[in-house]
Amino acid sequence: MAERSGFFNGRKMRGDDGAPLLHEDGSPRFDREYTAAEFAEMFSLYLTNGIRNGGNNLRVAADNGLVVRALPGDAIISGYFYRLVGDGRLFQIEPNFAGGTRVDRIVLRLNLRQDDGRRISLELKRGDTSLTRNNEIWELAIADISIPLGFTNLTQAQITDRRLDPNLCGLIHSLVAIDTTNLLAQMDSFFTQQRALWTSQTNEYNTWFQGTSAAWTAWFNQIRVELFDQITTAFDDWSRRAGFSYETETFPNNPGGVRIVETLLNTISRAVLATKTTQFNANATEINETLIWVQPPLRANKRTTFAGNRTTETVTQA
Repeated sequence: MAERSGFFNGRKMRGDDGAPLLHEDGSPRFDREYTAAEFAEMFSLYLTNGIRNGGNNLRVAADNGLVVRALPGDAIISGYFYRLVGDGRLFQIEPNFAGGTRVDRIVLRLNLRQDDGRRISLELKRGDTSLTRNNEIWELAIADISIPLGFTNLTQAQITDRRLDPNLCGLIHSLVAIDTTNLLAQMDSFFTQQRALWTSQTNEYNTWFQGTSAAWTAWFNQIRVELFDQITTAFDDWSRRAGFSYETETFPNNPGGVRIVETLLNTISRAVLATKTTQFNANATEINETLIWVQPPLRANKRTTFAGNRTTETVTQA
């Protein structure tokens, strides 16, 4: 396993005779010597390529005639630092005397060639909007300049800013970020367990609620059945009192089965006090009773069904 670290102060190296060891140019040799590429490698671990901030940082602006100006600013490419200071840098754009509109591009170029490079500089590419990107040259697009045929005075409208396009240039961003892979895995596991627990508890509650609801409904229906029966008893009791008369009418040929209508009236005024209708279905498996009191107003329905040895009574109030 190879380990690398840096950067540390160096100590002068000496030979066996104690004399300082020297480079070919006569400079002293140190036991800790680093190259610019190693420094750049370190910075590239933490910072992306791009310009620093936005605003006017390296912005290209129309200046005078066919001259444009790159304003001061900073940038980083592959860990190498660039700064433009002072009044910026002027570029003379060549006139366009033939053909259609020509597009020139101003780029920020990192040149790592040992013979003619080892620098970052702003460059004007005439009629070329491509970007060179390889082990020796790496370019960031700063601006595109459109030069219509015969134009001699550029305006800002002919300059397209490319600095904020992350594919062409972009802003410097930190590459330092928290790796949340394990954290997310733990959270997913936790939520999966909690979801299973919540589902189990919800199912238990639903089972309990359904059982309790069914028991409560049965109890409440039984109370209503008992109340209906008490009202029916009162109906029968009033029918035997003095001053009231009781009439019964049977409809044996009713389409839904035999229907019996019982009416309780005031003997003198013939005012109806209450009516009770009993409907037997044709196959004798169901009885529907409807009891209506005029004063106080009350309407109740009782449905009795027969299935084998089981009898079910249900009461509703309208």
